[in-house]
Amino acid sequence: IFQDNPEIARVFVCKIAILSRFPRYLQDGYKALELEPVIYLSKEKIKNLQQYLSLPQECIKVIKDTGDLNETINEDRSKGLLPLMVFLNADFKRSQGELNDLFTIAKSQNMWVHIEGDDLALSIASKTPESLQILNNCDSIIINPGDWYGLATQNTSVFFKDDYPKNYSFDEENMLALPLWLIMQYVGQTNLQYIIDKAYEYSLYLIQELSRNGSIELFSSNDSITVVFRYVPLTKPQRLFHKDFLNNLNKQVRYDLNDTAQPLGLDVCEMNGLQYLQFRPLSNPEVLNIGKNDISVFCSKLKQVTTWINNTLSVAPFFEEEIQNCDGLHVTYVRNFVGIGAVRYLPEFFRGKPLAIDVENELDELNKQLASKLQDQDELYSIGQNTEGKTCICVGVETKNIDSIDPKAYAKFIQETVVTLKLYHRIQDKISELIKEGIQQATQQLEHESEEAFQQQGVMRNLPVVGSVINWWSPIQTEVKGKSFDLGTSTLVDAKLPIRKKLFEDEIDKDNDNDKDNDNDNNNNNSNNNESNDTDENIIDIPEVENFKAAILKD
Repeated sequence: IFQDNPEIARVFVCKIAILSRFPRYLQDGYKALELEPVIYLSKEKIKNLQQYLSLPQECIKVIKDTGDLNETINEDRSKGLLPLMVFLNADFKRSQGELNDLFTIAKSQNMWVHIEGDDLALSIASKTPESLQILNNCDSIIINPGDWYGLATQNTSVFFKDDYPKNYSFDEENMLALPLWLIMQYVGQTNLQYIIDKAYEYSLYLIQELSRNGSIELFSSNDSITVVFRYVPLTKPQRLFHKDFLNNLNKQVRYDLNDTAQPLGLDVCEMNGLQYLQFRPLSNPEVLNIGKNDISVFCSKLKQVTTWINNTLSVAPFFEEEIQNCDGLHVTYVRNFVGIGAVRYLPEFFRGKPLAIDVENELDELNKQLASKLQDQDELYSIGQNTEGKTCICVGVETKNIDSIDPKAYAKFIQETVVTLKLYHRIQDKISELIKEGIQQATQQLEHESEEAFQQQGVMRNLPVVGSVINWWSPIQTEVKGKSFDLGTSTLVDAKLPIRKKLFEDEIDKDNDNDKDNDNDNNNNNSNNNESNDTDENIIDIPEVENFKAAILKD
């Protein structure tokens, strides 16, 4: 069948595979499935495959390698599921025998095997790799010949080993076959074979060159016409990196090497949430205009860039240690930033405290000026934003030789620039201005609260003699709160531990009663034992307690 949408073509293959085991699937749908079928994908998930097939999520699984496939099949059978078919991608394999091993496992389980990818073009090359001999025994394959001829439109062709059920017609078959047929007649089989052989030669040469770079992970074998690889930094000591950082790093490397990567048609592909660099010579219309020299230049530049990044990431932890010893500087983090590290100027006094908006803006402005000053002297430094949205200084990838002294040199250079710009004095002047304004506002706030308290208590309570009598006769139970001035926000805030006068009075009265009881007990014991002089020091007289209470309440 022919289709301009590869996703629809794959869904059609899955339906045919289900029909081969459950003939009434078209009439009864999900009810016809005696066991839930499981479809295994060796690449990434197919978009909307579950919705098209009306299958639950557990019926679509992505496998990593032969061991993963074998283990997953056994687990599914133990759960009462039916391993139905496996999608194999001929382009994405680490070794020559991996594709054959996956095929063997699937066939031993009586599963439907489907294969697709550019590597299938090698079946008509002058020398077909042994790994593609399994094509004769596959149940279905998909090729995209339009990509090989450089057509702008999608041309997906599906081939089955056996005829699919006649009671199922592919109503959505849709493809402009005329342009493909015309170009096939124009190019001819001999020229197409020459293009495939040339592309295969370039792929083998690229694999050979990349294998010399220890930081490159290859996901293609020597019998692949499509080369998939990924850059993973090698640091001393070895560090582990998050997949988001590695994804961003590989995209950044592709961007930085655009001058040498563009002629080769290198692009970024994504599989199972990971991003890779991909060389597809058959999809490059300029494949006959490039040579091995272009591949050598790219690999040489790649080696140089990866060496710089490896050295930079190796020195990053030591740089952070040096920054921690610098007054006014602290380490901050920028999402997926590739470089030595990121630094923010923040005096020790402000760390871990809420800051007023004016203070935050002033600190951002000072960091911006610091970054600009550093950037004027060395392009290694740049302005950035950390994960909290604050302005910071980014120290990028060092293109010079790095030794053990460099981390100290970077930190010292930043600290000397801070002193040169007199940042501490400038932030000190700004804070002094904000504190003065805050004190004035706090004074006005206290006066306002005092006036409100005066109005709530009334005039009589504030008269010299009458007020004392009224307050004694009917005391006000108010909550006494302390006030503190927050230098960070330049505002007046309430204390965290309020004291209630009434509760304090009750505690003193309770202690007073206990002292009275102890006094009576001690007097009785003294009269019986005639030892009154031995306990005088432990007795607290009631007048002393009353005087202490009065002093506390007065304060």
